[in-house]
Amino acid sequence: TPTTEGSATVTYRATDEDGDTAELSFQITITPAPAQQQEESAQAEEQTEDGGDQAENPPPEPEPADENGDEGDEGDEADSGQSEEPAEPQDPADPLASEQQASDEQEEEEEEQAEPASGEEETGGDEQPAEPAAEDAQPAFAADAAIADRSYAQDAEISGETALPEAQGGDGAISYSLHDAPDGITLSSARVLQGTPTTAGAATVTYRAADEDGDTAELTFTITVTAPPAPDPDPAPNPAPGDSEGTPPEE
Repeated sequence: TPTTEGSATVTYRATDEDGDTAELSFQITITPAPAQQQEESAQAEEQTEDGGDQAENPPPEPEPADENGDEGDEGDEADSGQSEEPAEPQDPADPLASEQQASDEQEEEEEEQAEPASGEEETGGDEQPAEPAAEDAQPAFAADAAIADRSYAQDAEISGETALPEAQGGDGAISYSLHDAPDGITLSSARVLQGTPTTAGAATVTYRAADEDGDTAELTFTITVTAPPAPDPDPAPNPAPGDSEGTPPEE
């Protein structure tokens, strides 16, 4: 309610948070009112002031107690302490603010692009499948490999032998051995039979090839050791002349 008559030029101004403004100007003229109108206006103004005081200062309301029996003010203070302040709006006309906003948006995009990659690492998407274990290699002789049966004389040194067959495959180096051979017969490092047999008889012999992890391949053959021939018996004495029965003559 205007209280003073007269004329004034009024400025209407809009201001943002960093102080930038925009303005409009216009004229306001106050003319004197009749006496009755002035009294009614004064009464309405008093009622408005009384109502405004009541609205600004309402009577205090009782504070409800919470579950722990604490006053409501303490809960309100805790809630107000946890509330976050609203973000300040940026001025679109400020170039520094625009650059900062563009930088923030770019960082958010980079973080979103990096998230799927980290997820793949967690789920093991880049892990290589485990290689299957290598199969155990077995030593083997050729399909047509064979050892001819042998015959040696007892107490005579073996000579003129050639190397026994060689095995292929297996894991690592291959070693060779002879099993159940007659006494005195062994196998050299060159896979050749050697020695001097000491006992007559026949035996089935196993020739075995073994690799480093114990896998084997075998060939069998027979070795016969013959005893030497018996010596000839002593010849009978020759009969004396004139005695067909061999009776010696009388003296």
